[in-house]
Amino acid sequence: MKVKVFLAALVTLLTFQVVKASESSALDRIMPLGDSNTRGIVGSSTLSGYRLELYSLLTGAGYQVDFVGSLADGISGFDRDHEGHGGWRDDQVAQMVYSWLTANPADIVLLHIGTNGPVENPEDVEDILSEIDRFENDNSVTIWVVLARIINRNCITDIPPCPESLTTTNFNNNVIAMAQDRIDLLGDKIIIVDMEDGAGIDYHLSSDSPPGDMSDNLHPFDTGYEKMANIWFSAIATVLPSPAIAEDLTYTAVSPCRIVDTRLAGGSIPLGGIRSYNVWGDVASQGGNPAGCPSPSGEPSAVYINVTAVPLGNGNILAYPFGSVAPTASLVNYRFDAQNIANSGTVKTCVGCPKDINIKSNFGTAHVVIDVLGYYY
Repeated sequence: MKVKVFLAALVTLLTFQVVKASESSALDRIMPLGDSNTRGIVGSSTLSGYRLELYSLLTGAGYQVDFVGSLADGISGFDRDHEGHGGWRDDQVAQMVYSWLTANPADIVLLHIGTNGPVENPEDVEDILSEIDRFENDNSVTIWVVLARIINRNCITDIPPCPESLTTTNFNNNVIAMAQDRIDLLGDKIIIVDMEDGAGIDYHLSSDSPPGDMSDNLHPFDTGYEKMANIWFSAIATVLPSPAIAEDLTYTAVSPCRIVDTRLAGGSIPLGGIRSYNVWGDVASQGGNPAGCPSPSGEPSAVYINVTAVPLGNGNILAYPFGSVAPTASLVNYRFDAQNIANSGTVKTCVGCPKDINIKSNFGTAHVVIDVLGYYY
């Protein structure tokens, strides 16, 4: 089996035909699997956890997905199915995952487990992976597992060192070493994502001053769950084919080229502010590459971009075609006093217009840096 490990966004120079949406109506089945950090907690979008924001990101980007599982929690208006069992340990999940997959087969499993009573050995997580392999073999199917270095925790005591935090870090290191062995030796289809550090979660409590992302010592608040959703989304996008944004479009990837940097031109985008940009050609006046960003086949119908938010407040970034109405789904969520955060997505352009796309900063202020990764024609 081919192996794919998600460490960062990698761009390969290639050209391919985008599949028409009408030719593939099947939904990609995703099982969110874990404990209360998969289910969500009371007061955090009413038991939606990261799943609400993730579903919004996926559907907003054009993916056709079906969350699967025996449980259904969260606010109405999104696919609430999952296998996030509050208080469960990894050994308990290992005992049940085969039967859960039998009842609700999945193409992708999002696995975030180990928060409850963590020990530093990875044996129980390995048992979960083995049970998923057993299901694959018994049913002649392929399942991608997106395996998380789990989030750390707010220390019960502020007196260093924090033994709970250290145990979680050691657990994560051991789990990832085990998973890498399975990738190398067994060909397991595992994507490793870093929720502990890579999601940018601020482990201070949401009630602190300044506020952090944790609701209590184990669970994030909505802001933390949104950061987790961004990491899941980026990993899922490396597995699923790019959603068809229009019929008969051809995608051409390019070497990353900077088209916008508000730190160099225009200044930060204020709360509710909208800026309009070109995605190809002469982009120096936007803070982009002084040499410009050439489009291999002229004016594109859509663009695949990476957007980095440099936060000056709490908010999110919307990206959409010039001259159109702003969408409800954000491309990047950011938080004041947090590190820079980035996400990639496909955005249609306004063909024949003076500008190609709009960028809006919702609810907060941020600098924005945008790199183009590919064009659709």
